[in-house]
Amino acid sequence: MAIFTGHTKKIIIRIDEFIDKVEDGLLIFREAIGSYLQGNKELFDDYLGRIDKLESAADNLHKSVQNDLIIHSILPQYRSGQSSG
Repeated sequence: MAIFTGHTKKIIIRIDEFIDKVEDGLLIFREAIGSYLQGNKELFDDYLGRIDKLESAADNLHKSVQNDLIIHSILPQYRSGQSSG
């Protein structure tokens, strides 16, 4: 018996992609702070643009994963239509 279904495996891959986006964002943020402290506004603005794109991509992945978790009844609190929040 397989522990993970095809849907679950796809969700796990997207969660991993989400985490990668967050990690990339943190690395770029660190570089952005360095460029800001060095007074390099042009590079700082470039980093901010890159962070904005990563944040948008991460938000889309988050929403997609959350939607799939609900649709495929993987989140137990949503199975009966109850919400904890």
